[in-house]
Amino acid sequence: MKRIFPVFPQKLSLTLVLVTFMALPTLGQRKLQQSRHTRIQMSGVILHKDWTKSTQSYCAHKSDYLVIRTDKGKEIVLQGHGKNVKGKKMLAFAGKKVAIDGYIKIKNIKPDPNQISQRPVSYHPITGKKSESFSCKVFVVQNIRLK
Repeated sequence: MKRIFPVFPQKLSLTLVLVTFMALPTLGQRKLQQSRHTRIQMSGVILHKDWTKSTQSYCAHKSDYLVIRTDKGKEIVLQGHGKNVKGKKMLAFAGKKVAIDGYIKIKNIKPDPNQISQRPVSYHPITGKKSESFSCKVFVVQNIRLK
């Protein structure tokens, strides 16, 4: 009996091996990208702040916001995560020493081109060029408790 495609099975199996081999590193990279947040625990006093003309206020994107003043004196803007640690529930901890769990998130804020507003100016650290976007760090709170 004569074969119609004499080398087809060999080429097909070679193609499948190559595709599988090339796809495996990609699958590993996707898995690494999904776990991009490292969970952090910190403690300090929660402070309720009113809006001011500061980078901290601009980063919070609200008229009033919460920060944690760590035991080392550093202040970080807080952002609630989930229904257990948002808004009024976090506000109940203002002025109190707490322990919080969560992760640091880099927030990139691009200004609305149609809106005339004052905003902080960012400069590229190497080139010194003015950047239109503004980036800052916020702590995304996943759990909060009194200390």
